[in-house]
Amino acid sequence: MNSIERLRDLVAERFPTATFVLDAPDDPGGFWWLDIYLNDYHVAVEWRPRQGFGVSTPSDDDYGPGADEIYQSATSAFGRIRELILSQTSTRKPIDLPLRKLRESLHLTQSELARRLEINQATLSRMERRSDMFIGTLRNMVEALGGTLELTARFPEATVRIYLDDGPIDPRSASVA
Repeated sequence: MNSIERLRDLVAERFPTATFVLDAPDDPGGFWWLDIYLNDYHVAVEWRPRQGFGVSTPSDDDYGPGADEIYQSATSAFGRIRELILSQTSTRKPIDLPLRKLRESLHLTQSELARRLEINQATLSRMERRSDMFIGTLRNMVEALGGTLELTARFPEATVRIYLDDGPIDPRSASVA
């Protein structure tokens, strides 16, 4: 029994009247999908071995945008699915924000974020206005804001989460011109 089958069994034990549709991939290492239905409520789960569980509460016109929330383990995914089913609420869809707006939404000034990154405020101001930057620089900014950067590439046949093998990059050495 794999992780998504264990997740299905956990949900079935807690919600015995739920119905399930489990779609296994043709390729043994491919992505699995689990649809959970309880009355008119629907939770969709995408499991990617070695990557985690994507959880969404899709509407009829939501086909294909990707998972709203990501969980690393069947236990954490089950906790969220249980909460969703009990509250009959929706998952949190990702928000699109430029870096400046993200920083402002977290009530941080440029000076405070620059201090956390150990750079000066003028450098941070230039970074926020850039249309491109090094991935390591972006990762350091997101971590200084309290988050974790995840890179995802979407292809017609699959969505791939990209992992970087290098360690943290010193933002002071990154080009921001």
